Amino acid sequence: MSDQPDSRPLSWNTTDWKRDFPGEPAPRIDLLRGLLGPLAARPRMLDGERQAEFFDTSVYFRLGGLEPEKVKRNADLLIIQAGIGTRMVDTLPEQVSIAKGEGKRYATYLIPDVDDPGNMNDQVDEWYTWPGVADAPMVSDIEKPRWSTRVVTPSEFRMFQLRMKARSAFQTWTYSRVNIFEPMFPQGFPSWMSDVLQWIAQYYIDLSGHMYEYFDDWLRIWAWQLPRAVQQSFLYASATFRNMVKAWQISSKFDGEFYLAPEWISPGQPGIKSIDGNVSIEPLAQFLSYFPDDGTPPPIEPPPIDPVAGDQYLTLVEGQNMRTEPSTSGGSATVIKKLPRGALLTASPCETVGKDYTGITTFIPGLDRPKDIWVHVQDADGVRGWVAAYHPSRSSVYIQSTG
Repeated sequence: MSDQPDSRPLSWNTTDWKRDFPGEPAPRIDLLRGLLGPLAARPRMLDGERQAEFFDTSVYFRLGGLEPEKVKRNADLLIIQAGIGTRMVDTLPEQVSIAKGEGKRYATYLIPDVDDPGNMNDQVDEWYTWPGVADAPMVSDIEKPRWSTRVVTPSEFRMFQLRMKARSAFQTWTYSRVNIFEPMFPQGFPSWMSDVLQWIAQYYIDLSGHMYEYFDDWLRIWAWQLPRAVQQSFLYASATFRNMVKAWQISSKFDGEFYLAPEWISPGQPGIKSIDGNVSIEPLAQFLSYFPDDGTPPPIEPPPIDPVAGDQYLTLVEGQNMRTEPSTSGGSATVIKKLPRGALLTASPCETVGKDYTGITTFIPGLDRPKDIWVHVQDADGVRGWVAAYHPSRSSVYIQSTG
C-alpha cells in the first residue's frame, strides 16, 4: 500500500469525474479523512514552498461576517469586493479595516455595470476614492453584475481596464472565466492585456454541494496546475495568457466557519457557511510580491517605449488635443483638433521628422511618468497629428490630456 495521500478529492460531481478521469470509477468518500479535514497531510511542496491560499470576500459576508482571528490564521491575503458600478457595498470599509488590522495584504475588486449612470471611466474614478482602494491593487471583475444585465463588451472592458492603469499605482488585475473570455476574444488573447495579471475562475464545478471543504483535500489533486477547462481553451495557446495567469478561484464552497466566518447562528446573524477558495499557481512569496504589505507599489517591468505603425490607441479624456508638432509650447504647435473621449487612433509615420519611428520620448509638464511620449496618429476621419500619450504596452496607449 502506498504511503502517499490519496490523489483524489473527497467527493466529486460524477459528470466532471468521468470527463477528467475516463474509465475510472468515481471515488468513495473516505469518512475518516472527511472528519479529519484540514488535519490530513498536505501535498508535496514545490521547491519547499507552498501555494498561496486566499479568499475573495463580498457583501454576502454581511457586516460582522469576518472573524479577524480566523483571517489572520487562515488567509494569506484577501480580495475584497468594493462594489458594482459607482455603488460601494457597505462591507468594504470593515473588510479593509480587518485586513489592515491583521497585517494581511489585500486587493479590491469592482464589477463594471453597463446599466450604471456612470460610464466605464466614471466607475473606475469613483471606485478609486473608496476606503482602502488606492492603497492596494485594483481587480476588474468581468461578469454580469446581475442576471438581467449583460457583461461588458470588449471595447468597454478595454476602456475600464485602461482607466484602472491610469489611476492605480499598482499593476492591475482582472478576474473572469474562460467561457466569458472566449466569446469576447474570438481571435485570441488581446495584446493590450499583456501587462494585466489574470485571476481565473474554475467555472465547471457543480455548485449544488460541497466538493471540497478544505484546501488540503483540494490540493491533493490540483496542486500547481490550472484547471483543465483553462488548459484546453484556445486562449491558452497565447504565451502571454499563460504567463499572466497567476491564480484561480475554486468554486467549490469551502467551509466558511472554519476559515473566515464566525459560527453561523441563524439567518440574519453574522457568519457565512460556505466560501470560494483561491490558490496561486506561483510560490507564496512570489505571488505575495504583487500585493505589497507596506503600500509601496512593486516595480513593473517597463514595456517597449517606441510605438510602431499600426498600433491602436484610445483616448480616455474629452477634448484631447491633436497638435501639428510634438510640443505644448511655442506658437508653432497649434491644435489641429480636439478629440472626443473614446476615439480610436492609429499610429502613422510622420515624414516631417525624418525618422523611422513614430514616437518621440519627452517629458510633459504635469505628467509624472517617465514613459510619457508623443506619438503621431491618424483618427477615424483621416486627420493626422501628434498627441501626448502614456505608453503602458506596445499595443495600447492611454492618451493623457495635455491641458
